[in-house]
Amino acid sequence: MVRRRPGTTSTDFTDADGPVLLEDSPGAIGFDERLALNDVLRAALAGLSGDLREAVVLREFVDFTYADIVEHQGVGVQTVKSRLNRARRQLGEALRYQLAE
Repeated sequence: MVRRRPGTTSTDFTDADGPVLLEDSPGAIGFDERLALNDVLRAALAGLSGDLREAVVLREFVDFTYADIVEHQGVGVQTVKSRLNRARRQLGEALRYQLAE
């Protein structure tokens, strides 16, 4: 069973006037910039080992709880926490490097 983190809700990007465009938000970036950032993020994720990538994707993008990741990966909670810590650290380094170019 997949559980959401406490306090999270589904995001609905529509309102009475239709879809809410991210470009309309103050300080929002345009479509081309989002595509470029998406490519940078994908490259940074691809640089992680499989176990680290799976853990961080499940936690940050699929919204799995630690318990869900433990069950999915078949490891202990401390291993999941360590993997997430290493993955986040490595992603931060990779993103800083790639965005500096």
